[in-house]
Amino acid sequence: QPIVLGHNEAASLVPNNLTAGNSYLAYCHFGEAKIVRNESGVVSVIPSHSTPEQVMQVKIIEIDEDEVLVILSTKGIEFWKLMVDGSSPLLISNVGLDEIMKSGDDGYPFVRGAAIIEASDSPTGDNAVCIGCSTGDVVVLSNIRRGISPKVIRRFNGYTESSITDVVVVDFKSLIVTADDQGMIRLYDMFKDKPEEEYCYFRPPDMDHHETVISDQFTPQPSHVCPCNSLAARGTTLLAGYTNGSIRIIRVDLQEVVAEISAHSRNIGSIAFHPRLPVFASVGEDTFLHVWSLPDAEAKGTAEVELMFSSRADDALLCGVAFSEDGDKMVASAYDEPALLVWVRT
Repeated sequence: QPIVLGHNEAASLVPNNLTAGNSYLAYCHFGEAKIVRNESGVVSVIPSHSTPEQVMQVKIIEIDEDEVLVILSTKGIEFWKLMVDGSSPLLISNVGLDEIMKSGDDGYPFVRGAAIIEASDSPTGDNAVCIGCSTGDVVVLSNIRRGISPKVIRRFNGYTESSITDVVVVDFKSLIVTADDQGMIRLYDMFKDKPEEEYCYFRPPDMDHHETVISDQFTPQPSHVCPCNSLAARGTTLLAGYTNGSIRIIRVDLQEVVAEISAHSRNIGSIAFHPRLPVFASVGEDTFLHVWSLPDAEAKGTAEVELMFSSRADDALLCGVAFSEDGDKMVASAYDEPALLVWVRT
């Protein structure tokens, strides 16, 4: 059964527009974030700033054993504690755009993409959160606690002014991974003497035969841009979904693309790993949800990816997907649909 929403509570058409925690689901609805508890009822979270024109992304992360909702918008970042008993979320702290961006984006400034760095992997020994900016920068914030202003402890300056579309952290060396709207994927090592230097990078699919090198740095050409909208990471494996419908499977430890699949006929809306099994799900604006097997990490030669399950949601532009904590359910959000769609593993 779908999770029924109100007619004015449907998901916005932005990528990665669904996130799951232990007890909650969350998604964007224009200038608001919506949270769903136990698959029933919708609660509206209103940012404490003046209502932003657009919430760009929401992400549920865990900080000090608490579920925290990160709201990323055209006004800045907000951290809300999600209450176990289902009571109203508690605002922990907020950060305005002018506090994290060195220079403003004259066109349409925003933040998008968030990932947690565990205390054991953080340079400060404290939990930290990576945030992507429309200027191409990535900032790392610490002191995410109520009554304390978050502090910028690292800044990674993008080589172009391409907007960051998503951010994840991989277990391998705790590398920070960013994707941008020109399709570049960049990996950074926080523990380098010069952390702004890339650990490695990957060109977008359509760029493989159209590269230009300027000052030893790759610069994509606009006529061949293929944005990367969605990232997912587990272990040494990184997934990247692109607007041309392709998904790349990258082994970070090998710095190598081990497989590329033509997953959807239109833009990838979101990708997500199963919490335990070696499979992942993808949704796209072609109305399809697919479940794929991960290639054998020990396999030699070309890695094979198997399509294990496929389902079509009639007339639905799918823009978010997440697994339940036990992995037995998949939930997807769809633009302008008054419901979250649910698939149950049998």
